[in-house]
Amino acid sequence: MPTQTVCVSCDPPGSGRCVQCQATGKRGSVGCQECQGSGFCGQCYGVGLEPTNSERNTGRFLGVWWISWFGIIGAFLLVGYEVLSFIHGRAAYSSLLLLTITVLSWILFFMATEKLGAKMPRDRTWHASTLLSTLAGTILAIFTLLGIAFFIYVAPHIH
Repeated sequence: MPTQTVCVSCDPPGSGRCVQCQATGKRGSVGCQECQGSGFCGQCYGVGLEPTNSERNTGRFLGVWWISWFGIIGAFLLVGYEVLSFIHGRAAYSSLLLLTITVLSWILFFMATEKLGAKMPRDRTWHASTLLSTLAGTILAIFTLLGIAFFIYVAPHIH
């Protein structure tokens, strides 16, 4: 296995700290274009090692996948609202319950991910925690897609 090189974009190289924040003395400033306020290097994400090509590609793919969750959530809310506007009885109660549980689950997921990311040290375990939160979000996205299928195919037929 080839050894990775030290990230030269950090200040000092390999430290994992944002070069722009270190130069201006404003560690983790909100307006920093390099680190977006995290204080960590934007190239190595605070690990201190240059990412490999496969890590860069995986990061891009995961970024697109995470952003697509907002589309899934939006579609779920739109379809759920439309179904709730014309059904009554037990179907309305079960649809409202599904809508509430799913929205609260997403809120809890994003809050937990934010807290975990803020407390995690920036080393190799940070990558593992990112993949673990991606797995949890993927399971929640699948549950949300099944909720959309419930709204479209099952809820209109419950009497």
